[in-house]
Amino acid sequence: EDFQKEHYGLPAGDLFKAIGTPTEIFQAILLQQIDLETVEVEAVIDPDRKSLVATATLRLRNGGDGKSSLLLQLHPALKVDGATVDGAPAETAQKEAYLKIGLAKPWEKDAAITVKVGYSGSVDDPDLPMRLGKTGYAAPGAFWHPVTVYGDLFTGKSTLKLPSGIEVRATGGPGTV
Repeated sequence: EDFQKEHYGLPAGDLFKAIGTPTEIFQAILLQQIDLETVEVEAVIDPDRKSLVATATLRLRNGGDGKSSLLLQLHPALKVDGATVDGAPAETAQKEAYLKIGLAKPWEKDAAITVKVGYSGSVDDPDLPMRLGKTGYAAPGAFWHPVTVYGDLFTGKSTLKLPSGIEVRATGGPGTV
């Protein structure tokens, strides 16, 4: 719990409460049986404004029944500017920490799709576990890019644009940091 508080700003049990995860929506996300395979994020971060403008490209595989839409999680302070599914524009609806994306054609079991989401926002709430600032950091997962379920393992790549003099540190495998 001390680790969670030190690294994410809140004790472990409060992490989900901070982004408003209602049980019904979370259950719906789990029941989708969607596997997040890869995430690529391109983001411009402005520490002075505590803002983020980003595009996330997600590769998702449907492990459940056929679908006409999907649910993802994203920090509620980040507002979606648009989305595509396999290159075609997709309808989106956002409520608190949840993002619903409509699919133009049915998504069959075991099939994979590529979802691209553009979003932006500013986070300046001391009670939320996301920090952007000269001495801060961005928390993982749905705090700064869309995910299915917290803890879902995926391959990720992030390209961050920051003002000069700002240092980026990350954990993970080999790559340029």
